[in-house]
Order: sequence, then structure tokens, then C-alpha cells
Amino acid sequence: MLAPLGISFAAMSVLYMTSMAMTTAANAIWLQNIAPAWVFLLGITIFGDSVDRRNFVPLGFSLAGVGLILFHEAGGQAIIGVACGLASGLAFALVALLMRRTADEDHAWIVAFNQGVVAVLLLPWIVCCTPMPSGQQLVATAAFGVLQMALPYLCFVRGLRLISSQEATLIVLLEPVVLPLWVYLMWGETPRWWTMGGGGLIFVGLTLRYAWLEFRKAPPPIPPP
Repeated sequence: MLAPLGISFAAMSVLYMTSMAMTTAANAIWLQNIAPAWVFLLGITIFGDSVDRRNFVPLGFSLAGVGLILFHEAGGQAIIGVACGLASGLAFALVALLMRRTADEDHAWIVAFNQGVVAVLLLPWIVCCTPMPSGQQLVATAAFGVLQMALPYLCFVRGLRLISSQEATLIVLLEPVVLPLWVYLMWGETPRWWTMGGGGLIFVGLTLRYAWLEFRKAPPPIPPP
């Protein structure tokens, strides 16, 4: 599973960064989060995964949220960024499914392997076709590698040892819900109303899944003696 995992991780990284460069940061991450639908589809048809019916609630809301963004963004120059964002969602789904099947291996080693594959595949392009980053850009890139790529994926692969790929990718939808806030605070990039609306739908679906449905299945409290 390591070879397809490394290739999928590299494709996900390149497509996601391309989408972020060609559209807004908020739209890039939300478009990537079409991944739960791919996880459901590929998990059932190819990997033979079982399905928890409660996960259909946040899945439906997330697809509605992404659809709202797509309806308003799929035009002009943003269409290429939208296409890359959707493709990165497919690659992310493959990463989640393949990581689930390698979760019994050493977690730090799996994360380091994926990052190493990305570095090796992109190194010729970097050397031949791109200028050397400044010192400040190198520091920012190092922080990005640690805080955005290494530590979160270490937590992600550890979580996949305990829960399904379907549930893991749905929980990750919390990221795009809070992303516009961080982007606004750091760079003043104000998301459009349809971006906020899509995030609101995702938040409602997750709330229903992990608050209402979990509460309904909880056993009744034991009365005091």
C-alpha cells in the first residue's frame, strides 16, 4: 500500500496548493473536502468497507455545502482552481483509505515516508524551474511543513487506527469551518457569502451527527439507588 499512498499524497499536495493559488484559501480547502463522498464511494466499491448510516447525515450536508460553493465559483478563471480542488479531494480520499490500511505501522514513519515522496518527486521541478525562496519564505515553508503537514497527519493516521476512513474524513470537515476565521484574521481575506453558507451547512451536518445522533443512541442514565 505504500507506493500508491505516497503517490496519492503527492498528488493531493500539488493539487491543493495549485487550487489555493488560483482561488481563495477558503474555497480550496472546502473543495478538497468533497473527499468524504469519494471515501464512501471508493470504500464500498473497491475496499469493501462497511457503512455507518449516521454518517450519511453530515455527508449530505457537506455535499450541499460544497455544491453551493461550486455553483457560484465555477466560472471565469476560478474554474481551474475549482477543478484542482475537486481533484485534490479525490486524492485525499485515497490517502485516507490507504492510511487506514497502513495504520498498524509506525505512525511517524508513515508520515515521513509520504513527505519524502513529495520532496523526491518535486525536487527536479524545484531545481530546474523555480527561483530560490527568500530566508523568510523558507521559515514559513518549514512552519507549514511541521504545523500543517507533519503534526496533523500524525494525529490523522493515529485516529485511523481507531475509527473508519469515512468518519475520519467527516471529522476533518471541522477544518474548513474555522479556516475563514484564521484567513480573515491573518490576511484580511473576506470569504464570500456562498463560502460562509457552505461552511454553515457543513457545521450543521457535523452538529447533527456528533450531538443529536450520538445523544439519541446514548443509554439512559442509571437512576440513583
